[in-house]
Amino acid sequence: MGFCGEELGLLGSKDYARKAFEHGDRILGAMNFDMIGYNRLVDRIHLVANPTSRWIVDLMQAANERYDIGLTLEVLVDYRALRSDHASFWFQGYDAMLGIENYPPETTPDSTLYIPYASYDTATDVADSVNFGLVRKDAQLCVAFLAQYALEEGPPDLAIFPEDLEFSEEGDLIVTVSNLGLSDLSEGYDVRLSRCKPDSTACECFHEEHRTSTLPRGGSESFRVPYELLGDAFLLIELDPNGAIEEQSEANNRLFETLRNVPTDRIRVYPNPLFVDGVHPMTFVGLPHKTRVEIFSLSGEPIWTGEEKHREAFWKGANENGFLVGSGIYFYLVTQPDGGGVAKGKIGVIRE
Repeated sequence: MGFCGEELGLLGSKDYARKAFEHGDRILGAMNFDMIGYNRLVDRIHLVANPTSRWIVDLMQAANERYDIGLTLEVLVDYRALRSDHASFWFQGYDAMLGIENYPPETTPDSTLYIPYASYDTATDVADSVNFGLVRKDAQLCVAFLAQYALEEGPPDLAIFPEDLEFSEEGDLIVTVSNLGLSDLSEGYDVRLSRCKPDSTACECFHEEHRTSTLPRGGSESFRVPYELLGDAFLLIELDPNGAIEEQSEANNRLFETLRNVPTDRIRVYPNPLFVDGVHPMTFVGLPHKTRVEIFSLSGEPIWTGEEKHREAFWKGANENGFLVGSGIYFYLVTQPDGGGVAKGKIGVIRE
């Protein structure tokens, strides 16, 4: 497959990858070879991947050795390599790699391994300038990679991607796990979910389970996780966190993702308006665990703060000093411990 508009900003590949993501296409990996076939000194290329795509280049190295293709391969893991069409797939959460003769091109290469090609984008950049022997080996590498994957010889490879997370109508988190490896996974695997700070530190586990289902190569399964973290949450999802399974690669075993879940229809406020008598409260129900309710005047002045207890909070119409507030319209805000907003709304107060 070829993409147009690469030098204009990856136009063709960006459009393709974006539409694939919007359609829910499951792309296991993309191989992109750029500026190939000019090196006449050594049959050598760089294989460039981001951390989650490392499994592709690992398989390519194995295929190069198994089928004696004769390429010298140098692996570089660099998430900043964004100048060719593989990057469009990275942007959508897909795995992809770049094959290129000299990466990055602007560096000074080893003159014993590579001589810069002077005819790029000129009238002398013609077929006679191409080293078709090297092009043939690159094509053999791609075919061998696919054959290696198809032979079903090798360990399984658990993987999870950003698009594999979604919420059910009930508010549970639905997690999809895939096996990208070369054999079935028959012994089950462990899953651990933790809530973290935005910089992925101070993670606190809130769900852990052992999945006993068989996961065939190329297959996937989805399961529900009871989810009570509303609003913005920074989640770390780990597959086989204790390293019990021998895998082809562990690059796809961890996913750090920001999720936003705000099912405000689960939060109820009654009675609204509140007829203030200092005895009968306004009740907030359906609150997430460890949240709090803050009430403000229309001018933004803090009036009262209450902590969630057993999914509820109660306000009797008084401020923090215990004095009953006057009639009017007020705002309420339900927040998480880190300050992230979960829900907000207006409430009325009538004081006789």
